[in-house]
Amino acid sequence: NPFSDVKESEYYYKPVLWAAENGITLGNGDGTFGPDSNVTRLQMLTFMARTAGVDVSGANWVQIAEDWAAENGLSDGIPGVVDNGGDCPRSDVVYYLWKQLA
Repeated sequence: NPFSDVKESEYYYKPVLWAAENGITLGNGDGTFGPDSNVTRLQMLTFMARTAGVDVSGANWVQIAEDWAAENGLSDGIPGVVDNGGDCPRSDVVYYLWKQLA
């Protein structure tokens, strides 16, 4: 377990480990995951791009995630879709999943 704040007794333990093992999440960069933190739109799109096999890393990772979202129509219909500080409402999560998987 790479994250000090993800305990084995929590319901999300296995999914978080799976996401880390598969390169979908890197955590907060300080050895924590932040399971009680809200996810931002940019983080959500980054998770989705990595799940699709896109290398979202390096100094330009934000641009990679934004470009991938635009190329795949995920930013269609949602104003200000990529806002690093903005939380990703559940409705947007469902919209992104629908746009990517439908």
